[in-house]
Amino acid sequence: MKRFLAILMAAALLASLTACEDTPADDPDDDASVTTVSDNPEEETDEEEPVEEPVEVPVDESEDEPEEPVEEEEPVVEEEPNPEFVAELVTDAPMSADTLVSYAPEADGAVTYNEDGSVTASVSEISFDLPGITFGENALMYIKGTASADVKVGVCYGSTYTSTFDVPAGDFEKYILFDYGVEVTEEGVPEGTAFAQVKSADGSVVDITISELAVYNGNLDDYKADVEWLANAPAEYGVAYDETKFTTIPVNQDSFGRAQVVNSELTVDDPALTWGDDGLTVNGATLVGFKLPSGVGLGKTAVVHIKGEAASNFRLWLLDSVEVTASRQINMSEYFNFESGEFDYLIELTAEYFDAEVADDTAMQLAFKALTWDTTLDGLTINEIGVYYGTLEDYLAGKESDPDYALEPVAEDETTDETSDETTDESVDDTADETVNETADDTADDTADDADSAEEA
Repeated sequence: MKRFLAILMAAALLASLTACEDTPADDPDDDASVTTVSDNPEEETDEEEPVEEPVEVPVDESEDEPEEPVEEEEPVVEEEPNPEFVAELVTDAPMSADTLVSYAPEADGAVTYNEDGSVTASVSEISFDLPGITFGENALMYIKGTASADVKVGVCYGSTYTSTFDVPAGDFEKYILFDYGVEVTEEGVPEGTAFAQVKSADGSVVDITISELAVYNGNLDDYKADVEWLANAPAEYGVAYDETKFTTIPVNQDSFGRAQVVNSELTVDDPALTWGDDGLTVNGATLVGFKLPSGVGLGKTAVVHIKGEAASNFRLWLLDSVEVTASRQINMSEYFNFESGEFDYLIELTAEYFDAEVADDTAMQLAFKALTWDTTLDGLTINEIGVYYGTLEDYLAGKESDPDYALEPVAEDETTDETSDETTDESVDDTADETVNETADDTADDTADDADSAEEA
Protein backbone atom coordinates (compact mmCIF):
# COMPACT_ATOMS: atom_id res chain seq x y z
CA MET A 1 0.00 0.00 0.00
CA LYS A 2 2.77 2.39 0.84
CA ARG A 3 4.41 1.50 -2.41
CA PHE A 4 1.30 2.45 -4.36
CA LEU A 5 1.05 5.87 -2.71
CA ALA A 6 4.70 6.64 -3.50
CA ILE A 7 4.12 5.94 -7.17
CA LEU A 8 1.13 8.33 -7.27
CA MET A 9 3.06 11.08 -5.64
CA ALA A 10 5.97 10.67 -8.08
CA ALA A 11 3.59 10.85 -11.02
CA ALA A 12 2.00 14.09 -9.68
CA LEU A 13 5.40 15.66 -9.17
CA LEU A 14 6.44 14.81 -12.72
CA ALA A 15 3.30 16.38 -14.12
CA SER A 16 3.86 19.57 -12.13
CA LEU A 17 7.43 19.94 -13.37
CA THR A 18 6.30 19.51 -16.97
CA ALA A 19 3.73 22.39 -16.65
CA CYS A 20 6.32 24.75 -15.27
CA GLU A 21 8.59 24.23 -18.27
CA ASP A 22 5.80 25.20 -20.78
CA THR A 23 4.75 28.50 -18.99
CA PRO A 24 7.09 31.54 -18.80
CA ALA A 25 8.09 32.14 -15.27
CA ASP A 26 7.91 35.96 -15.48
CA ASP A 27 4.16 36.15 -16.30
CA PRO A 28 2.31 36.52 -13.00
CA ASP A 29 -1.03 37.26 -14.64
CA ASP A 30 -1.29 34.06 -16.68
CA ASP A 31 -4.81 33.33 -15.50
CA ALA A 32 -6.04 36.92 -15.93
CA SER A 33 -5.46 37.76 -19.58
CA VAL A 34 -4.13 36.55 -22.93
CA THR A 35 -2.04 38.92 -25.05
CA THR A 36 -1.22 38.32 -28.71
CA VAL A 37 2.18 39.68 -29.62
CA SER A 38 2.77 41.00 -33.13
CA ASP A 39 5.83 42.31 -34.90
CA ASN A 40 4.02 45.65 -35.34
CA PRO A 41 3.46 47.14 -31.86
CA GLU A 42 0.57 49.27 -33.15
CA GLU A 43 -1.39 46.08 -33.90
CA GLU A 44 -1.28 44.79 -30.32
CA THR A 45 -4.72 44.47 -28.82
CA ASP A 46 -5.88 43.76 -25.34
CA GLU A 47 -8.83 41.48 -25.19
CA GLU A 48 -9.73 42.85 -21.77
CA GLU A 49 -13.03 44.75 -21.89
CA PRO A 50 -12.28 48.48 -22.14
CA VAL A 51 -13.40 50.72 -19.32
CA GLU A 52 -15.72 53.48 -20.59
CA GLU A 53 -14.54 56.94 -19.61
CA PRO A 54 -17.25 59.42 -18.47
CA VAL A 55 -18.49 61.74 -21.20
CA GLU A 56 -17.87 65.36 -20.36
CA VAL A 57 -20.90 67.59 -21.01
CA PRO A 58 -19.82 71.03 -22.25
CA VAL A 59 -20.81 73.82 -19.85
CA ASP A 60 -22.12 77.09 -21.22
CA GLU A 61 -19.97 79.51 -19.29
CA SER A 62 -21.98 82.45 -20.64
CA GLU A 63 -24.84 81.54 -18.30
CA ASP A 64 -22.65 82.03 -15.24
CA GLU A 65 -20.75 85.11 -16.36
CA PRO A 66 -22.70 88.39 -16.60
CA GLU A 67 -22.99 89.85 -20.05
CA GLU A 68 -20.95 92.93 -20.69
CA PRO A 69 -23.24 95.96 -20.87
CA VAL A 70 -23.72 97.43 -24.28
CA GLU A 71 -22.84 101.08 -24.26
CA GLU A 72 -25.77 103.08 -25.58
CA GLU A 73 -25.22 106.39 -27.17
CA GLU A 74 -26.45 109.25 -25.02
CA PRO A 75 -29.31 111.13 -26.62
CA VAL A 76 -28.41 114.52 -27.91
CA VAL A 77 -30.09 117.11 -25.70
CA GLU A 78 -31.00 120.10 -27.73
CA GLU A 79 -30.66 123.45 -26.03
CA GLU A 80 -34.01 124.83 -24.99
CA PRO A 81 -35.01 127.69 -27.25
CA ASN A 82 -34.96 131.16 -25.78
CA PRO A 83 -38.29 132.59 -24.68
CA GLU A 84 -39.64 135.58 -26.51
CA PHE A 85 -37.91 138.83 -25.63
CA VAL A 86 -40.47 141.30 -24.27
CA ALA A 87 -39.01 144.76 -23.75
CA GLU A 88 -41.69 145.87 -21.29
CA LEU A 89 -40.79 143.05 -18.89
CA VAL A 90 -37.13 144.05 -18.55
CA THR A 91 -35.09 147.09 -17.56
CA ASP A 92 -32.93 148.43 -20.34
CA ALA A 93 -29.20 148.63 -19.60
CA PRO A 94 -27.94 151.59 -21.62
CA MET A 95 -24.61 151.19 -23.41
CA SER A 96 -22.69 154.47 -23.50
CA ALA A 97 -19.40 156.02 -22.54
CA ASP A 98 -20.84 156.58 -19.06
CA THR A 99 -21.72 152.91 -18.51
CA LEU A 100 -18.60 151.50 -20.20
CA VAL A 101 -16.51 149.61 -17.65
CA SER A 102 -13.53 148.79 -19.86
CA TYR A 103 -12.37 147.52 -23.22
CA ALA A 104 -9.11 146.11 -24.55
CA PRO A 105 -6.76 146.74 -26.12
CA GLU A 106 -7.12 150.40 -25.23
CA ALA A 107 -4.47 151.48 -27.73
CA ASP A 108 -5.74 149.65 -30.81
CA GLY A 109 -9.37 148.88 -29.91
CA ALA A 110 -12.31 150.89 -31.26
CA VAL A 111 -15.81 151.40 -29.81
CA THR A 112 -18.73 153.09 -31.63
CA TYR A 113 -22.01 154.03 -29.93
CA ASN A 114 -24.83 153.91 -32.49
CA GLU A 115 -27.97 156.05 -32.57
CA ASP A 116 -30.25 153.03 -32.07
CA GLY A 117 -28.55 152.29 -28.72
CA SER A 118 -26.39 149.44 -29.98
CA VAL A 119 -22.58 149.27 -29.76
CA THR A 120 -20.09 148.19 -32.42
CA ALA A 121 -16.51 147.44 -31.37
CA SER A 122 -13.26 145.93 -32.63
CA VAL A 123 -11.78 144.68 -29.37
CA SER A 124 -10.59 141.60 -27.53
CA GLU A 125 -13.05 142.35 -24.71
CA ILE A 126 -15.63 144.95 -23.68
CA SER A 127 -17.76 145.42 -20.54
CA PHE A 128 -20.78 147.53 -19.50
CA ASP A 129 -22.41 148.19 -16.12
CA LEU A 130 -25.69 146.42 -15.35
CA PRO A 131 -27.91 148.76 -13.30
CA GLY A 132 -29.86 147.23 -10.47
CA ILE A 133 -27.89 144.00 -10.08
CA THR A 134 -25.99 143.85 -6.80
CA PHE A 135 -24.04 140.83 -5.65
CA GLY A 136 -26.03 137.92 -4.25
CA GLU A 137 -29.32 138.99 -5.84
CA ASN A 138 -31.32 136.81 -8.18
CA ALA A 139 -31.32 138.59 -11.53
CA LEU A 140 -31.34 137.72 -15.21
CA MET A 141 -29.29 139.42 -17.89
CA TYR A 142 -30.44 139.46 -21.50
CA ILE A 143 -27.87 140.14 -24.20
CA LYS A 144 -28.10 139.95 -27.97
CA GLY A 145 -25.53 140.63 -30.66
CA THR A 146 -23.07 139.18 -33.14
CA ALA A 147 -19.34 138.39 -33.22
CA SER A 148 -16.90 137.67 -36.05
CA ALA A 149 -15.18 134.89 -34.05
CA ASP A 150 -15.79 132.66 -31.04
CA VAL A 151 -16.41 134.69 -27.88
CA LYS A 152 -17.26 134.31 -24.21
CA VAL A 153 -20.41 136.10 -22.99
CA GLY A 154 -21.17 136.53 -19.30
CA VAL A 155 -22.16 138.46 -16.19
CA CYS A 156 -19.21 139.31 -13.96
CA TYR A 157 -18.07 140.80 -10.67
CA GLY A 158 -14.39 141.46 -11.06
CA SER A 159 -12.43 138.36 -12.04
CA THR A 160 -13.70 136.11 -9.23
CA TYR A 161 -17.45 135.79 -9.68
CA THR A 162 -18.63 135.13 -13.23
CA SER A 163 -21.34 133.35 -15.20
CA THR A 164 -19.82 132.92 -18.64
CA PHE A 165 -20.84 130.94 -21.72
CA ASP A 166 -18.84 130.01 -24.82
CA VAL A 167 -20.55 131.33 -27.93
CA PRO A 168 -19.52 130.41 -31.49
CA ALA A 169 -18.95 133.02 -34.15
CA GLY A 170 -22.11 134.58 -35.53
CA ASP A 171 -25.32 135.82 -33.92
CA PHE A 172 -25.86 135.22 -30.20
CA GLU A 173 -28.80 135.70 -27.81
CA LYS A 174 -28.46 134.72 -24.16
CA TYR A 175 -30.44 134.87 -20.93
CA ILE A 176 -27.86 134.51 -18.14
CA LEU A 177 -28.82 134.09 -14.49
CA PHE A 178 -26.56 135.76 -11.97
CA ASP A 179 -27.12 134.34 -8.50
CA TYR A 180 -24.25 132.82 -6.57
CA GLY A 181 -26.06 132.75 -3.25
CA VAL A 182 -23.04 134.22 -1.50
CA GLU A 183 -23.77 136.29 1.58
CA VAL A 184 -22.87 139.88 0.85
CA THR A 185 -21.41 140.19 4.35
CA GLU A 186 -18.66 137.67 3.59
CA GLU A 187 -15.17 139.06 3.42
CA GLY A 188 -13.91 139.60 -0.10
CA VAL A 189 -17.33 139.85 -1.71
CA PRO A 190 -17.22 142.67 -4.27
CA GLU A 191 -19.39 145.72 -3.83
CA GLY A 192 -21.32 147.67 -6.43
CA THR A 193 -23.21 146.46 -9.45
CA ALA A 194 -22.38 143.65 -11.84
CA PHE A 195 -21.25 144.15 -15.42
CA ALA A 196 -21.86 142.42 -18.74
CA GLN A 197 -18.78 141.23 -20.61
CA VAL A 198 -18.05 139.95 -24.13
CA LYS A 199 -14.51 138.84 -24.93
CA SER A 200 -12.82 136.79 -27.63
CA ALA A 201 -12.11 133.14 -26.87
CA ASP A 202 -8.39 133.35 -27.75
CA GLY A 203 -7.64 136.94 -26.76
CA SER A 204 -7.48 138.23 -30.32
CA VAL A 205 -9.28 141.34 -31.58
CA VAL A 206 -12.70 140.54 -33.06
CA ASP A 207 -15.62 142.55 -34.39
CA ILE A 208 -18.45 142.61 -31.81
CA THR A 209 -21.88 144.22 -31.98
CA ILE A 210 -24.18 144.30 -28.93
CA SER A 211 -27.69 145.25 -30.04
CA GLU A 212 -29.64 144.56 -26.81
CA LEU A 213 -28.63 144.60 -23.16
CA ALA A 214 -31.25 144.41 -20.40
CA VAL A 215 -31.92 143.14 -16.87
CA TYR A 216 -34.89 141.21 -15.43
CA ASN A 217 -35.60 141.00 -11.69
CA GLY A 218 -36.03 137.26 -11.18
CA ASN A 219 -34.97 133.96 -12.71
CA LEU A 220 -35.70 132.44 -16.12
CA ASP A 221 -38.81 130.56 -14.94
CA ASP A 222 -40.23 133.81 -13.55
CA TYR A 223 -39.57 135.51 -16.85
CA LYS A 224 -41.26 132.73 -18.84
CA ALA A 225 -44.29 132.93 -16.56
CA ASP A 226 -44.50 136.69 -17.14
CA VAL A 227 -44.28 136.20 -20.91
CA GLU A 228 -47.12 133.66 -20.74
CA TRP A 229 -49.21 135.96 -18.56
CA LEU A 230 -48.67 138.86 -20.94
CA ALA A 231 -49.99 136.77 -23.83
CA ASN A 232 -53.28 136.44 -21.88
CA ALA A 233 -53.34 139.86 -20.23
CA PRO A 234 -56.66 141.65 -19.62
CA ALA A 235 -57.99 144.04 -22.24
CA GLU A 236 -57.10 147.09 -20.13
CA TYR A 237 -53.43 146.15 -19.87
CA GLY A 238 -51.22 148.49 -21.87
CA VAL A 239 -54.05 150.83 -22.90
CA ALA A 240 -52.79 154.41 -22.94
CA TYR A 241 -54.33 156.95 -20.59
CA ASP A 242 -55.83 160.02 -22.26
CA GLU A 243 -56.44 162.60 -19.56
CA THR A 244 -58.76 164.60 -21.85
CA LYS A 245 -61.28 161.74 -21.75
CA PHE A 246 -61.31 161.33 -17.98
CA THR A 247 -62.83 163.31 -15.15
CA THR A 248 -60.18 163.85 -12.50
CA ILE A 249 -60.91 162.85 -8.92
CA PRO A 250 -58.58 164.99 -6.78
CA VAL A 251 -56.65 162.86 -4.30
CA ASN A 252 -57.32 165.10 -1.31
CA GLN A 253 -59.52 165.33 1.76
CA ASP A 254 -62.40 166.86 -0.22
CA SER A 255 -62.73 163.65 -2.27
CA PHE A 256 -62.32 161.38 0.76
CA GLY A 257 -65.19 158.92 1.05
CA ARG A 258 -64.38 156.64 3.95
CA ALA A 259 -61.64 154.58 5.59
CA GLN A 260 -61.43 151.78 8.10
CA VAL A 261 -59.02 149.47 9.87
CA VAL A 262 -60.55 145.99 10.11
CA ASN A 263 -64.07 146.91 11.37
CA SER A 264 -63.34 150.32 12.87
CA GLU A 265 -63.92 153.47 10.86
CA LEU A 266 -61.13 156.03 10.50
CA THR A 267 -61.51 159.77 10.20
CA VAL A 268 -59.98 161.76 7.37
CA ASP A 269 -57.19 163.04 9.65
CA ASP A 270 -56.26 159.64 11.11
CA PRO A 271 -52.46 159.03 11.35
CA ALA A 272 -52.89 156.04 9.00
CA LEU A 273 -53.66 158.55 6.23
CA THR A 274 -50.91 160.98 5.22
CA TRP A 275 -52.17 163.67 2.84
CA GLY A 276 -49.74 165.59 0.64
CA ASP A 277 -49.70 167.88 -2.35
CA ASP A 278 -49.14 164.90 -4.62
CA GLY A 279 -51.74 162.57 -3.12
CA LEU A 280 -52.27 160.16 -0.22
CA THR A 281 -50.01 157.62 1.47
CA VAL A 282 -51.72 154.86 3.46
CA ASN A 283 -50.07 152.92 6.30
CA GLY A 284 -52.29 150.91 8.62
CA ALA A 285 -55.76 151.22 7.05
CA THR A 286 -57.68 148.23 5.75
CA LEU A 287 -59.71 150.28 3.24
CA VAL A 288 -59.81 153.81 1.86
CA GLY A 289 -62.48 155.09 -0.55
CA PHE A 290 -62.89 158.14 -2.79
CA LYS A 291 -66.17 159.70 -3.92
CA LEU A 292 -67.01 159.53 -7.63
CA PRO A 293 -68.02 162.86 -9.22
CA SER A 294 -71.13 161.11 -10.54
CA GLY A 295 -72.59 157.72 -9.66
CA VAL A 296 -72.63 154.58 -11.81
CA GLY A 297 -76.08 152.99 -12.07
CA LEU A 298 -76.69 149.29 -11.70
CA GLY A 299 -75.57 147.47 -14.85
CA LYS A 300 -73.67 150.48 -16.16
CA THR A 301 -69.91 150.63 -16.71
CA ALA A 302 -67.12 153.06 -15.98
CA VAL A 303 -63.37 152.96 -16.61
CA VAL A 304 -61.21 154.20 -13.74
CA HIS A 305 -57.60 155.37 -13.91
CA ILE A 306 -55.28 154.88 -10.95
CA LYS A 307 -51.65 155.87 -10.61
CA GLY A 308 -49.26 155.58 -7.69
CA GLU A 309 -46.87 153.24 -5.94
CA ALA A 310 -47.39 150.26 -3.63
CA ALA A 311 -45.15 148.19 -1.41
CA SER A 312 -47.34 145.12 -1.96
CA ASN A 313 -50.44 143.78 -3.68
CA PHE A 314 -53.90 145.28 -3.06
CA ARG A 315 -57.52 145.14 -4.30
CA LEU A 316 -59.91 147.61 -5.89
CA TRP A 317 -63.69 147.86 -6.48
CA LEU A 318 -66.78 150.10 -6.42
CA LEU A 319 -68.91 150.82 -3.34
CA ASP A 320 -72.59 151.83 -3.37
CA SER A 321 -74.37 154.59 -1.46
CA VAL A 322 -74.40 152.56 1.75
CA GLU A 323 -70.80 151.48 1.21
CA VAL A 324 -71.46 147.91 0.14
CA THR A 325 -69.34 146.23 -2.56
CA ALA A 326 -70.99 147.05 -5.89
CA SER A 327 -68.69 145.56 -8.56
CA ARG A 328 -66.24 142.75 -9.19
CA GLN A 329 -63.09 142.89 -7.11
CA ILE A 330 -59.77 143.48 -8.85
CA ASN A 331 -56.84 141.68 -7.22
CA MET A 332 -53.91 143.57 -8.69
CA SER A 333 -51.56 140.60 -8.64
CA GLU A 334 -54.00 138.23 -10.32
CA TYR A 335 -55.36 140.78 -12.77
CA PHE A 336 -52.28 142.78 -13.72
CA ASN A 337 -49.46 140.53 -12.48
CA PHE A 338 -48.59 143.37 -10.12
CA GLU A 339 -46.75 142.69 -6.86
CA SER A 340 -45.13 145.98 -5.89
CA GLY A 341 -43.68 149.17 -7.28
CA GLU A 342 -45.19 151.89 -9.43
CA PHE A 343 -48.59 151.34 -11.04
CA ASP A 344 -50.52 153.18 -13.75
CA TYR A 345 -53.61 151.30 -14.93
CA LEU A 346 -57.02 151.67 -16.51
CA ILE A 347 -59.68 149.32 -15.07
CA GLU A 348 -63.19 148.69 -16.39
CA LEU A 349 -65.81 148.21 -13.64
CA THR A 350 -69.54 147.53 -13.96
CA ALA A 351 -71.95 148.33 -11.13
CA GLU A 352 -73.41 144.96 -10.15
CA TYR A 353 -74.31 142.90 -7.11
CA PHE A 354 -73.94 139.27 -6.26
CA ASP A 355 -76.92 139.58 -3.93
CA ALA A 356 -79.96 139.05 -6.21
CA GLU A 357 -82.23 140.95 -3.81
CA VAL A 358 -80.57 144.26 -4.74
CA ALA A 359 -82.37 145.36 -7.91
CA ASP A 360 -81.64 149.08 -8.15
CA ASP A 361 -78.75 151.00 -6.70
CA THR A 362 -75.82 153.22 -7.63
CA ALA A 363 -72.06 152.90 -7.12
CA MET A 364 -70.79 156.07 -5.46
CA GLN A 365 -67.18 155.39 -4.41
CA LEU A 366 -63.95 153.76 -5.60
CA ALA A 367 -62.31 151.74 -2.82
CA PHE A 368 -58.71 150.56 -2.33
CA LYS A 369 -58.55 147.51 -0.05
CA ALA A 370 -55.98 145.23 1.55
CA LEU A 371 -55.81 141.56 0.51
CA THR A 372 -57.98 140.33 3.39
CA TRP A 373 -60.51 141.86 5.75
CA ASP A 374 -58.13 141.68 8.71
CA THR A 375 -54.93 143.01 7.07
CA THR A 376 -53.92 146.57 6.24
CA LEU A 377 -52.62 148.64 3.37
CA ASP A 378 -49.04 149.62 4.10
CA GLY A 379 -46.86 151.68 1.82
CA LEU A 380 -49.66 152.49 -0.65
CA THR A 381 -49.35 155.90 -2.30
CA ILE A 382 -52.17 157.14 -4.54
CA ASN A 383 -51.20 160.03 -6.81
CA GLU A 384 -53.94 160.15 -9.45
CA ILE A 385 -57.53 158.91 -9.86
CA GLY A 386 -59.84 159.54 -12.80
CA VAL A 387 -63.10 158.13 -14.17
CA TYR A 388 -64.46 157.69 -17.68
CA TYR A 389 -68.21 157.05 -17.87
CA GLY A 390 -68.56 154.37 -20.52
CA THR A 391 -67.05 151.04 -21.48
CA LEU A 392 -63.45 150.35 -22.43
CA GLU A 393 -64.67 149.71 -25.96
CA ASP A 394 -66.25 153.19 -26.00
CA TYR A 395 -63.01 154.73 -24.75
CA LEU A 396 -60.90 152.95 -27.38
CA ALA A 397 -63.37 154.06 -30.04
CA GLY A 398 -62.74 157.68 -29.06
CA LYS A 399 -66.19 158.35 -27.58
CA GLU A 400 -66.57 161.03 -24.96
CA SER A 401 -67.28 160.22 -21.33
CA ASP A 402 -71.05 160.32 -20.61
CA PRO A 403 -72.01 160.61 -16.92
CA ASP A 404 -75.70 160.83 -17.85
CA TYR A 405 -75.49 157.44 -19.61
CA ALA A 406 -73.94 155.93 -16.50
CA LEU A 407 -76.97 156.90 -14.43
CA GLU A 408 -79.67 155.81 -16.88
CA PRO A 409 -81.70 152.79 -15.78
CA VAL A 410 -80.77 149.53 -17.49
CA ALA A 411 -83.34 147.25 -19.09
CA GLU A 412 -83.71 143.88 -17.38
CA ASP A 413 -82.44 141.85 -20.33
CA GLU A 414 -79.40 144.15 -20.73
CA THR A 415 -78.57 143.75 -17.07
CA THR A 416 -78.74 139.99 -17.41
CA ASP A 417 -76.50 139.96 -20.49
CA GLU A 418 -73.82 142.19 -19.01
CA THR A 419 -73.63 140.65 -15.57
CA SER A 420 -74.48 136.98 -16.01
CA ASP A 421 -70.83 135.96 -16.17
CA GLU A 422 -70.03 137.91 -13.03
CA THR A 423 -72.86 136.35 -11.04
CA THR A 424 -71.51 132.82 -11.47
CA ASP A 425 -67.77 132.20 -11.35
CA GLU A 426 -66.71 135.60 -10.04
CA SER A 427 -69.32 135.54 -7.32
CA VAL A 428 -67.16 132.82 -5.80
CA ASP A 429 -63.68 133.81 -7.00
CA ASP A 430 -63.73 137.59 -6.67
CA THR A 431 -65.91 138.10 -3.62
CA ALA A 432 -65.64 134.93 -1.60
CA ASP A 433 -64.17 136.71 1.37
CA GLU A 434 -66.72 139.53 1.06
CA THR A 435 -69.76 137.25 0.91
CA VAL A 436 -68.65 134.69 3.49
CA ASN A 437 -65.97 135.76 5.94
CA GLU A 438 -66.56 139.46 5.42
CA THR A 439 -70.34 139.34 5.45
CA ALA A 440 -70.33 140.40 9.08
CA ASP A 441 -66.75 141.54 9.58
CA ASP A 442 -65.95 143.50 6.43
CA THR A 443 -68.90 144.67 4.39
CA ALA A 444 -71.69 144.49 6.94
CA ASP A 445 -69.75 146.64 9.38
CA ASP A 446 -68.98 148.97 6.49
CA THR A 447 -72.55 150.24 6.83
CA ALA A 448 -73.47 153.08 9.11
CA ASP A 449 -75.62 151.07 11.53
CA ASP A 450 -77.06 147.64 12.33
CA ALA A 451 -79.83 148.05 9.79
CA ASP A 452 -77.29 148.38 7.02
CA SER A 453 -75.53 145.32 8.39
CA ALA A 454 -78.75 143.34 8.20
CA GLU A 455 -79.28 144.44 4.61
CA GLU A 456 -75.80 143.30 3.60
CA ALA A 457 -76.19 139.92 5.32
